[in-house]
Amino acid sequence: MTRRLAISLFAMLCILKMLAQDVMVTVVPVQQVLPPQALMYIDNPGKYFNISITNMTSEIQNVYLTMNIDCNYPERMSVLATPADIQPKMPITIAPLRTLHITMADLKHQFGHLSSKNIKVSSRLMSGYSGGSFGLLPEGMYQMTVAAYKWHNPKYASPVMVSNPVSSTATFSVSYLAKAPQLIAPVINSATQSHHAEVDPLNAMFSWTESIILSNPVNVRYTYSLKVVEVLPGQPIDHAIDNNPAVYHIRNLMSPVCVIPSDYVLKRMSPTKLYAAQVTTESRTMGTLDYVLVENRGKSDIRPFRIVPTHHRSVEPSDTLQDKELLAFTDGIYEEDDDDTLSIDDHIQKIMDCTETALMMEVRTKECDSISRLCIRDIRNNIAQIRNMSHAAAKKAGITDSTKNGQANIKRYLRDAEEASDIAAIQYKAAYLTLQRLERLPSKDREPLNGTSFDILHAECVEAVSKAKTAARNAQVHYSSIQKTEYLADKLMKKIY
Repeated sequence: MTRRLAISLFAMLCILKMLAQDVMVTVVPVQQVLPPQALMYIDNPGKYFNISITNMTSEIQNVYLTMNIDCNYPERMSVLATPADIQPKMPITIAPLRTLHITMADLKHQFGHLSSKNIKVSSRLMSGYSGGSFGLLPEGMYQMTVAAYKWHNPKYASPVMVSNPVSSTATFSVSYLAKAPQLIAPVINSATQSHHAEVDPLNAMFSWTESIILSNPVNVRYTYSLKVVEVLPGQPIDHAIDNNPAVYHIRNLMSPVCVIPSDYVLKRMSPTKLYAAQVTTESRTMGTLDYVLVENRGKSDIRPFRIVPTHHRSVEPSDTLQDKELLAFTDGIYEEDDDDTLSIDDHIQKIMDCTETALMMEVRTKECDSISRLCIRDIRNNIAQIRNMSHAAAKKAGITDSTKNGQANIKRYLRDAEEASDIAAIQYKAAYLTLQRLERLPSKDREPLNGTSFDILHAECVEAVSKAKTAARNAQVHYSSIQKTEYLADKLMKKIY
């Protein structure tokens, strides 16, 4: 029994000796999410960690530091370690009972003498070359430990640790992988068994999903570029997008949508040819502390498409252009009331009504756009006739008045489209706010309706709000198109006066 007690006391003394420390090292990461280039932590540790050393003794302490990085999640493993048996040329000196905040320069000197062969690096860190992640920590939770060793000249035969590694650790996370954009429009119609999408030359709109960091959706901003190439007969589309000259290429787009100007499409693209489009995204973050790696090197899927011949686009005008009753539906929406007393049925019905109205406004602006293009075509034809006859003859034939009326009609359609696009935007906003209120409903108010679960109804509402958003966006595109038509009409009219 006495021998067992002696062994226990000896073990306790050993533990106390291990926990005893001449200096205390404190490590704090400069931000909770750090970039994945772990070797840069050694190259310039002061950029990523604030490190201070407190001398717990009444004697001057000369020390040097080592660094160990371990992954805690999703799997436990040692990632990187510097050796304790190689000390730098100069120590860090701490006065008795004082705390010293280590400068970036001093920290660089602490590890600058090490070569790559001195540093133990996990094979996982050196994998992923083909995917662009070579030398990057996998996403996860990490722990860095900084230990202090007694510096001596000549150096000791065995390193002497003077800090407690248990208390000199810092935890941080690594999260940097972002989803590549995915093309939303134009859509390939699977019902027609077609392998390509169809693009309206007067509304050549491309849209795609925004890039986000899946495990840490921080406020990272991106720019996008859209590239369109012609696909030669029998050529794979991936080979075409990488090697063929661009038919259209625009960079530094701030939002995930692009409309190719109709004049550009009509003049430089042909309905008889096949084209391919791809979006590339880049992070707009600055500096190594905000590192982002977009999957697939930032490239979206490739979308083959053809231009629809213009004679397939005939649009019949409808009576909705003068329908003022739709405005009554928007009464009160500007107040953005936060009425949570509505039933679940009321919330859902309001979202569906808003979406239906937004879609109607999209149709309305498209009709205005189409009719305005017919007006500008007539104005061109009239001006061509006026040039071949005298002013008096043109006026007598009614050509001059017809041209003026065409210009006036374009301005009227512009006003109608502006009104409709505003309504579409308001309806989307109302649908979005109503969806938010629906999601805030307490569980007791989410009773199934007609045997349909809340989750299914919620998914239908989310889809409806998405449709309203697309409709509002398309309405704005058509309104912008009519603005260009009006500008061209005014320019043409100056030629005859």
